Amino acid sequence: MTNQLQDGTVMTMIRHADLKPSIPCSPRNSPSVRRHDRRDYRWLLTASMMLFLPVSVITRVLPRNFRPLAAPKGTRESCWAEARRAANAVLPYAFEW
Repeated sequence: MTNQLQDGTVMTMIRHADLKPSIPCSPRNSPSVRRHDRRDYRWLLTASMMLFLPVSVITRVLPRNFRPLAAPKGTRESCWAEARRAANAVLPYAFEW
């Protein structure tokens, strides 16, 4: 459907049904897949934290310069927070494939 304005320009009307969705509704974007990915991320986060927690506890005896998971200077954090920070730093690389 086209309309001509007073100044001579033609305006084309587009029906809503003619528009394509901006984000394709692929199986990868479905809510069930996202829910499954969130669950997998939580499981991997928990497992990786259980791997980093002993490292954080054991390295507490080392000087701060030699600790692989140490917090930035001027801040202090618990072993649990160090393990969580390390897991959050490493885990996103598992989902890049």
